[in-house]
Amino acid sequence: MKKLNLMFTFSIACLFVFSSTVNAEIINTNKNGIIMTQKEINNLKNLGFSFDNIDYMDEDIFFANKDIEATLESQEKKYIETLYIYKPKNKLIALGLNPIELQANFEENEDDYVLDKVIHKEINEKQYNNGEYTIAVPYDVNPHVVGRGMKTLTTSISYISASKRYRLTNELIWKESPKNRYEDLYGIAGNPAQQNPVSGSQNAYGSWDIYDTCSESIIANGGSNYTSKSWYKSSFGYGINIPLPENYYKTVKWDTKYGNTPNPCKDAQRPGLTLPSRGSKNYTQEIQNMKFTMYYDVIKVTGTSVDAFGSYQHAVDSITFTPSISVNITNNGTLGGIFNLDATYSKKFDGMEGTHAQILNPKW
Repeated sequence: MKKLNLMFTFSIACLFVFSSTVNAEIINTNKNGIIMTQKEINNLKNLGFSFDNIDYMDEDIFFANKDIEATLESQEKKYIETLYIYKPKNKLIALGLNPIELQANFEENEDDYVLDKVIHKEINEKQYNNGEYTIAVPYDVNPHVVGRGMKTLTTSISYISASKRYRLTNELIWKESPKNRYEDLYGIAGNPAQQNPVSGSQNAYGSWDIYDTCSESIIANGGSNYTSKSWYKSSFGYGINIPLPENYYKTVKWDTKYGNTPNPCKDAQRPGLTLPSRGSKNYTQEIQNMKFTMYYDVIKVTGTSVDAFGSYQHAVDSITFTPSISVNITNNGTLGGIFNLDATYSKKFDGMEGTHAQILNPKW
């Protein structure tokens, strides 16, 4: 369990200091242009929102939470490295291809491959920040191609004294955006003998950067609020399925012969590169730095403890949730400790382990 540390740093878009008094209020502006006071930022931090999350927060979430005073009581953060191993559905696909060619074939013909294994490993903060992949590729799957990824899952419990409630919060951050983009499962469970979810207190949203490979720069921030989606609820807690955003595929055209704008892409501006007078180029606007957050409040049942079992399950195969797909939430589920699905669907998720924040003898 990562020790709770309330000394954070906050990356902000702008910083203004009003110097009319000695004890001037510090005003911060996040990436969505929302002006926040230091007190409001502290309130958000104490509700379990990270500074990275606050920096991308939209108006709905900000105004719903900025004035709630709470204390951050318990938090667990895990850094997870994952190895995805795929093999061809038909071995003839790999006939005569070397490993590099096989990987390229997989990128172009993903539907011809099937996921064979998923391996997770908890790593430390330094390995995560440096992107140090540590899982060795096993040799019992041949031929194969692999994908790698890293993400963090943070589960927090905060006490709101004014309402005598506890807030349970999950935050998931992808270090690199995953190749597969379907609908992921996200949830927090507790012990119904100790606590009850507060109906209507649930909220979920995501945010991300849009990186333009033509200009080689971040051109916009994106996001989505999932609060109005259908939630999975039980006496244990809340869950939700979240569709991951897809990359945008673009085409730029140029025709310098008639005075139109030349190819604006950075790769067209390389020294010594001669371009035809007219042409077109396909490029991508990539979704990067994806973050997803969900939370809800709980009230007292017996009051001897408060638990928050957090889980994020990434879909590695095509799945679209329908009413016929039953998702049960418990605190001993087969997926990440809280989700139970029919075996047909549970195998479509990567099975990443969950987190557990806990408070003993809470101050209801």
